[in-house]
Amino acid sequence: MLAIALGSAGILVLTGGAEFRASATGVMALLVAIGSWSFGSQLARRLDLPQGAVAFAAEMLLGGAILLVLSFAFGEPWPRTVSSQAWWAWVYLVVAGSLVAFSAYMYLVANVSPTVSSSYVYVNPPVALAVGAWLGSEQIAPQTLGAVALILGALAVLSLGTWRGARAVTAA
Repeated sequence: MLAIALGSAGILVLTGGAEFRASATGVMALLVAIGSWSFGSQLARRLDLPQGAVAFAAEMLLGGAILLVLSFAFGEPWPRTVSSQAWWAWVYLVVAGSLVAFSAYMYLVANVSPTVSSSYVYVNPPVALAVGAWLGSEQIAPQTLGAVALILGALAVLSLGTWRGARAVTAA
């Protein structure tokens, strides 16, 4: 509970900063997405699903197809041309974001505790900040650094609790 409280406080401080202001609709969409992702992760542990890359590919293809249908349904405009920079960004997201990261996440869901596999929620914001500062020369505000400290504190509490729980099970 302490890890959830610290991590949530860190995310609130992070999104409350001047560089991360968001609309209420956007925040609600993110909360629904996070809840859906968590629910799906827990459900995946209980269902008899295909193993390996075929399962991951099927999930991603189905998700992409649903988003494509929603894009047409809501009249999302499509560009007539796409820059080479956009193509390279897409290739990077397919390889790093889909093939590598999603496969690693699905491995964690199948092989570690739900607490550890869901810790990505707290890991992603500090990683995104570090990448933005490193590759994009973005400036990080002191409030943001405080938020990162809270988030990393939540990860430490989460890891300590998971480690203690594993030790207790091993000792019994």
